[in-house]
Amino acid sequence: MSAKLKRLMFGTIVIFTALNSLLLAGCQPSVELIKSDKPILTPTETPSPATEDKLLIVTGEYIPYVGEELEYQGFLTRLIEESMKNCDVEYEIKFYPWARCREMVESGLAWASYPYGHSALNDEAFLFSNKIYSTKHKFYYLKDNKKFQQNALNYDSIDDFGDFVFGGANGYWYGNRRDIIALGVKPEWAKNTDGLLKMLYSGRIDFMIEDELVCEEAIKRLFPKDVDAFATLQAEAKLQDYYLIVSKKYPDSQMYLEQFNEGLKETVRGR
Repeated sequence: MSAKLKRLMFGTIVIFTALNSLLLAGCQPSVELIKSDKPILTPTETPSPATEDKLLIVTGEYIPYVGEELEYQGFLTRLIEESMKNCDVEYEIKFYPWARCREMVESGLAWASYPYGHSALNDEAFLFSNKIYSTKHKFYYLKDNKKFQQNALNYDSIDDFGDFVFGGANGYWYGNRRDIIALGVKPEWAKNTDGLLKMLYSGRIDFMIEDELVCEEAIKRLFPKDVDAFATLQAEAKLQDYYLIVSKKYPDSQMYLEQFNEGLKETVRGR
């Protein structure tokens, strides 16, 4: 091969390599484009309120009050939506597990969640709306539990149940495990009402406390052929008021709370 031909082939290879590098560079972001001061959110993360166009309200499954598959997503959701329409505020309601709802409101990722009641922990962490609903929380037990004889049928406070096993769940007004132990009662814990009822039915716990509407729905759904196995004490555990818990950290939270309370008043007056 002549020297001239070798030089020609070498030049062709150099040109081809350069063109190929330019084409590849056009299909990939530069280092400057990859780098950014804005954090990239993973699919499981929630954007901060500053990136949201709508006021974020979060809630979870608490049938019949709230449920993603219920008509109007539950009658409390309908009440919230009617009240928000009177506020002239863009909003959205999203469903999450209850623990996540609480975290989002407390951190300021969400403006509010519902339904919640007053408790020492809630009062410290959140603002509260005006009352949205009132109901009864009752003591539930199994009729064939021999411990519920004579005196026990007249108990009206958790600390009366010294020889019993109480079933509880997080987020309720009666507190946590340590609070129950401090009352002299042995606690067992579950994630939700369904879990507590299954523990009650199996004999793992002696009694539990729950909203009467919530518990009656769950009993009929979980034990349709044995509804009569369950009973309640005559005394109420508590007359429970429900509210929106509202974030102390969400931007302009107090302003939105005042607007919601006014919208709630208009909704109640119109019913």
